[in-house]
Amino acid sequence: MAIKGAIFDVDGTLLDSMPAWDGLDEQFLLNHGKHSRGELRTRFSNMNYMQIAQYYIDTYELPMEPLEVVIEIAQMAAEHYKTDIPLKPGVREYLDTLQANGVKMMILTANTSRLIQLALDRLDLNDYFVAIMEGNDTTQGKDNPETFEKALELLGTPKGETYVFEDSLYAVESAKKAGFPVVAVYDNHEKSPDRLKELADHYWIDFTEGELF
Repeated sequence: MAIKGAIFDVDGTLLDSMPAWDGLDEQFLLNHGKHSRGELRTRFSNMNYMQIAQYYIDTYELPMEPLEVVIEIAQMAAEHYKTDIPLKPGVREYLDTLQANGVKMMILTANTSRLIQLALDRLDLNDYFVAIMEGNDTTQGKDNPETFEKALELLGTPKGETYVFEDSLYAVESAKKAGFPVVAVYDNHEKSPDRLKELADHYWIDFTEGELF
């Protein structure tokens, strides 16, 4: 089966960005006089920004609107995307290979496109991707298979020849339910790597294992 299209997650897949997020949640709450109960990163694993913001507001009784929360956290994270978040090993070389073989590529992220764009600009990655679709572009998020269907509409390649690249179990589950071939990429923030291996068509530690299909 040839590969004609690729839908890439960014955080934890293309970028080694999850360490930058460690501590941001706790710091945000401290800025508002609250203390984290230690559940945040695990609980947020399948939420988009607006859902996370509403969780903060409801759980910690913050007198804020969801968009205010989103903006504040994004401002805290932006400096990392602008300055120091690295690519995972082998990413650029693999993207070069796909591009040289005429594979159409896009990004589907639960993050905001503004933050992702900061990293793409710094790392000179813009020319690889024909579109960026963010979690807030759809009400379902990546826990719903329809989100991957909507991404495919933007990409315009055959589903059976369009691979989804993800590091999170919930997104891999959704992509498989939607009928996509999936490459799962290891990230130490995912707590169920064995399940990823079971579900995905391919499982890579990083993109140095990358291959054409």
